[in-house]
Amino acid sequence: MTRRQRTLRYGASIAVAVIGVACGALIPGSAGGTAATVLVGIGLVGVVSLIFYEVGLTEDRDRARQQRTGDGGAGSPHATGATGASGATGATGATGARGADGERLSGEHRVAEDQPGEHQGGRLRPLDRRRGQRRRLR
Repeated sequence: MTRRQRTLRYGASIAVAVIGVACGALIPGSAGGTAATVLVGIGLVGVVSLIFYEVGLTEDRDRARQQRTGDGGAGSPHATGATGASGATGATGATGARGADGERLSGEHRVAEDQPGEHQGGRLRPLDRRRGQRRRLR
């Protein structure tokens, strides 16, 4: 969105809110109050929706920039220095101590390896459902 488009859209929303205030002041009775409420509400909803739209555009630009540069972000294994295939960074590393055959030692939390969201190869597996969707019974 160009600077001119942004200015026109915000200006139109603010103008609707100001016209609503003027209607409330100039039109007597409940008709003026109703017109003021409606127009101010529409204007403020327009401003808030434009703010959310700007935030979404910023996130989209950041995501596209990360994909172009190949940067995994702050939470990626490459950025934090996590190890590769072995999974252990030492006897008491960040991923937990492991036995000689790669088994987790006692006292470490075990999670089934095939659960959605479990780390595999440095990436999260996609979930079977999205936020807000109910779980399906199998």
